[in-house]
Formats: sequence, C-alpha cells, structure tokens
Amino acid sequence: MTRRHTWILAGLLAAGALIGGAVALTADSDGSGNPGSPALPFVQQATATDQGITVRTESAAFSGTVTLLKLRVDLGGIALGEVSMLSLPREDVSAGSLVAVGPPSGGAMRGGLAEFVLRLSPAVTAGAQTVGIRGVTLQLKDGSERRIAGQWDVAVETPRNIVELLRTEDLSPSGPPATDREATVRAIAASRSTTETVVTVGVEGSPGLTLLGAPSLVDGKEALTGALVETSPDGHQLTFAFPPTRFGSPLVITFGPFSVSDASGGASLVIDVPGILRDNSITGARGERAAVARGRVASTTNPAHTLTGLAFVPGRNDSGVEAEFILGLALDPENREPAHLTLPSGEVVESTVRTIGYSRNGSGTIIGGQTTFRFGVTASKLNGLVRLDQGPASRVLNGKWVVKFTPVR
Repeated sequence: MTRRHTWILAGLLAAGALIGGAVALTADSDGSGNPGSPALPFVQQATATDQGITVRTESAAFSGTVTLLKLRVDLGGIALGEVSMLSLPREDVSAGSLVAVGPPSGGAMRGGLAEFVLRLSPAVTAGAQTVGIRGVTLQLKDGSERRIAGQWDVAVETPRNIVELLRTEDLSPSGPPATDREATVRAIAASRSTTETVVTVGVEGSPGLTLLGAPSLVDGKEALTGALVETSPDGHQLTFAFPPTRFGSPLVITFGPFSVSDASGGASLVIDVPGILRDNSITGARGERAAVARGRVASTTNPAHTLTGLAFVPGRNDSGVEAEFILGLALDPENREPAHLTLPSGEVVESTVRTIGYSRNGSGTIIGGQTTFRFGVTASKLNGLVRLDQGPASRVLNGKWVVKFTPVR
C-alpha cells in the first residue's frame, strides 16, 4: 500500500494540463477523458467477478479513433466507506483485443459503486471483442492507494454496421503557432471520427507553465469543450478529445488562460493560531471557520503569501476534525510537493490535501486565486505559534491562444 498526497485544481476547468507531465482534474471529474454524454448508444450486458469485485459493461460507442465503454464496478463490500476513488491504469487493461488508451480511467465511489467511461482502442470488425482487466486501483480516504490484482474478462459486442462507424478524417495545422507573452501553443495534428474530434498541440513557455482553462472550439453555432486524454512523457504535447464535429469543416481552437511560476519563490509564515481562535470566539470545533487579522501572522519570508482563513473540517483522523489553512493567492500548480506545518511541540506534519482555485470577473478574466492546505491535526495541537512552509506562487496569463486545422484533401 502506498501513500499519496492529494491535490485539486478547482474552480475553472473540466480538465487542466500541467506542462511537465501532470494532469489535474476537478473533484467532480470521473477521469475518463470522455468529452460527451455517459449515455452511449450500444447496450452492453457482460459481467465478470473476481476477488469479490464485479465489473459490468453497460453501454458502448464505436468509431475509427476510439471505443468508449461505460463500466459499472461494484466492490462488493471491500473496504466499504474507506474508498474515495477507483481507477484502471492503462497497463491493467491490456489483456484483450481492445486495450486501454490514454491516462487511467476511473470514478468516484458512491455506495460501493463506481461508474465511468473507459477509453479503448478502436474495434475494427463486427462481433464480440474482449476487454481484459488485470488490476483495480483503489484510492483510500486516508490518502493511500491499494491495487487488487485479479482477472476480469468481459465481452464487448460490436454492431453489424461497424464499418460505417469507422469513418475518420485527418486535419493538418493551418497558420503559425499562437504566441503571447510567456506561452506558445503550436498545432500538431487532429482527426475526427463519428464519436469525437481529437486534437494534439505543443505547449511551451516559462517554467511552471500550466493550462488553466479547458480549450474550446465552435462547430456551427455550438461551443464545444475539450477534455485532456493524453500527455507526452515530457509534458509538452497535449491531446484533447472534443465531441464530434462536422466532417469537412476546419477547426479553430482557443486555449487559455495559463499560469507560470512566480520567481519570488516560496514562503514561511509564523502563525498565532490561539490568537486567531480568540479573535473569532471559536475553539476549533468541527465546522468552525475563522478570518485572520493581519497581526496574527507573526512573521513571513514573503509578504505576497497572505493567510486569509483557518477552518476545521471533517477529517479522516481519529478525532474526525482536520485543520485547513487558507492563503489569499494561487500557488504554483506544477509544484506538487506538500506543505509542511511545524507545531508548537516541534513535530512537523505534511499537508494531505492541497486545493487551488481561481476566480473570474464578469468578462471571464481571472482576477484572483486561493490555495487551501489541509493537515491531519486538531486545534489542541495548534496551541501556540506554528510555522507554515509552502512552495512558490503562480502568475496568471489571461488571454487567448488560437490555433487552426484544415481537413487534408
């Protein structure tokens, strides 16, 4: 069993891309990378059970670029209440005639069940295909991961008219790369099928370059949003899947905003927690929140890093309460190292969750940010001055980066 630090990029996007090989999903995303509706057109009814876990196929869609398969996974009581997410890494879905493509697919656990869409290689013939799953990864609420090995083989029935569904169209880059300030987006390749439009771009720029908003395009009068489905090993090529678009039409795709690392570096804040509790007439009970007066930060190595709030939220520890420290700026999403909190006792604890959010004005321009760190400690351990050490902030690059593709004739 391995430990993991949870981080969430929230408040803006359905898919975020960190230029450097990491992917951020909002808390509500199922991680499937499927840009369309989960209601797929072809009913499937295969079931496989092993290790007490049941995998059932529900529906599918077929095209020349991908097979989409909606799965329902029932843990059958395994670690019920302890699992927050379930995922299927690509290497664990490689034993059948249809194999997983792209990053891990998965979904949030609700009542011991997870439903999500799995991206698979295209089916090229009519009749039964197979999907072979050899492992299920559980993300537990305490931040650890557990992989359960097994054998789940399910059949996927393809329609008789599969050949008609396999139509594809390639598109080539049209026009120069889009460059503005510290970011460049370069069109690389695109293709469309009956289920999706797949676009690959190159993104380069200043250190810590992070795509904050999901890309968009307009097909006729309809605005479509893309979901990140693949990142190159170096993190500089990103592939997005949009809903299907009209064959024969060009593509005009808009990216942005971005953020980059701030050169001023990280910060250490010495915080008077008992004073904050007294100011707000609270004790640190579950559900209590506090505003932070300026004088309650005794010292800081970087004045730009301001502490604006302190909250006590439902926790995973024995007491059921954890502390959250809220900063009035967005830290660098690419720096995924946990923050550290030095307690009055001298004990140093790591953050278990980091959430970064952004706010927009009426015109859609990002005007501010916020970072929240959660620590598995209660107010009783925050009974004096504490030191919060965290990484660098980020700077937002508002704007639009537009690339174009035209069909290959």
